[in-house]
Amino acid sequence: PLKVVKVDSETGAAVPYPASWRIIDCSTGKAVSMTTHYPVTQTFDVFTSDDQGRLTLPEKLPYGEYELREVAAPANGGTGYLLNPQNVRFYTADGYSWGNPLEIVFADAPAKGRIEIMKADAYTGDPVEAATYVIQATEDIYTLDGTPRAANGEIVDTVTTDAAGYAVSKELYLGHYDVVEAISPEGL
Repeated sequence: PLKVVKVDSETGAAVPYPASWRIIDCSTGKAVSMTTHYPVTQTFDVFTSDDQGRLTLPEKLPYGEYELREVAAPANGGTGYLLNPQNVRFYTADGYSWGNPLEIVFADAPAKGRIEIMKADAYTGDPVEAATYVIQATEDIYTLDGTPRAANGEIVDTVTTDAAGYAVSKELYLGHYDVVEAISPEGL
């Protein structure tokens, strides 16, 4: 028996949202398929975890070498996790039972983004250097594992435009932010 548990790569906490995997038999290079008969007969070659991020295969795997490949990362609307490109190789062996399955912990990184700012003179269109912006969370921001990442009203970054009028934030957890010009260059 095989059990897979989805966790956050930064916190190690369980991610209570579904993810999906394929299991490749390394001896054949083909995806493993399994059939369930309740409530209706269905054959699967993609296995999806429950809403707690856990998956237990419906059948035991024959002894051998396998590779676990993620095909869908946990998501909730526009937020979630990045698909893990690292496959996990594993071997089945004696000593496992339905009460004590082989367990693989599969980690994904939370999705993040950057805010890009471009400042130009409204009349000439020339880039404006040295404008400073404050980036502030406009909501409590959590990753799907329940970890708080930014509080509503928290300043998460401060950036200043370069000679090309460009500034970019550090990586931010997905959520809603305000960008407010805090310091305008003299004369603008």
